[in-house]
Formats: sequence, structure tokens, C-alpha cells
Amino acid sequence: MLAAALAACQAPRGPVGFWSRNRLDAQQERHGPWRAYFDSAATKLASRGHYRHGRPRGHWRYYAYQGQLDHDDRYRSGGLMLVRHFHANGQVARQGQAHLESDSAVVQYYWFGRWLLYDTIGREIGWELYDKGYRMAQGKGATNVSHKPRSSRQGSK
Repeated sequence: MLAAALAACQAPRGPVGFWSRNRLDAQQERHGPWRAYFDSAATKLASRGHYRHGRPRGHWRYYAYQGQLDHDDRYRSGGLMLVRHFHANGQVARQGQAHLESDSAVVQYYWFGRWLLYDTIGREIGWELYDKGYRMAQGKGATNVSHKPRSSRQGSK
């Protein structure tokens, strides 16, 4: 029992202050850099990103259990998100926009607009059109969009 009490009094390991991870603000909301893990030993990273007073901000990465990047989200103002899902080899599989709406009782997340689909070597192979999360149309072949997706950076965990 004494060992447990002494262990609880020890200083936390790792950085302390505004740069440390998984901290709460004065209102007990997530704030600052945040990492989530699949396991209790914190060896299998599930996601990483940044919260600002309980709301996700900036670039978030989500990983498969095996370690490869599954998808990433770029949070913008007004609940707008730019989303990319990846093939196992790191190439973009699909990309488009999503919207995140929340109030005190309900959180809604849905895809909207045109989503572009890519094969495993990065060639555009089709598109899907979404309205509030419902697929309204789809097509095959390349669109007239003149950009090529960037592949994931596997080493940026």
C-alpha cells in the first residue's frame, strides 16, 4: 500500500507544460497535442492531432492497428474538413470534404460534395457525389480536376 502511495506522488514522466500531450483545460476539455493508442502500453498509435478547448483542430492522422496510415482529416473553421483515405501502400484511395456539426447534445459528421477515387498507384479512377452523407451519384474515369493527390508520409508518426 505504501508503494502505491509513493508511486502516485512521483512526478509525471515526459514533458510538462503547454507542450505535453493529452492535457485538459480549465473546463476539463481536451486541449493541446493529443495521441490515442490501441493498447494500454501506448505502443500502437491509433490517432494523433491537436485539440483546442475540446474541438479538434488542424491536421489529424488515424492509423490502422497494423501501423499504416488509414486516413487523415484537416479541420477548417465552421466544421469543414478535408478528408483523405489511403490504400495500404500509402497512396490516396479517396479524398473529399466532410462536415462536423456539434452542439451540447448531438454530434453529426457527414461527407458532402464530390469525392475523387484513386487506384493503388495514384491514378484517378472515378468520383462519387455526396449530400449530407448520402451518395447521390457516382461515375468512372478521371474528372477535369487537374491535381494529383499526395501520398501519405508513412514515417511521420
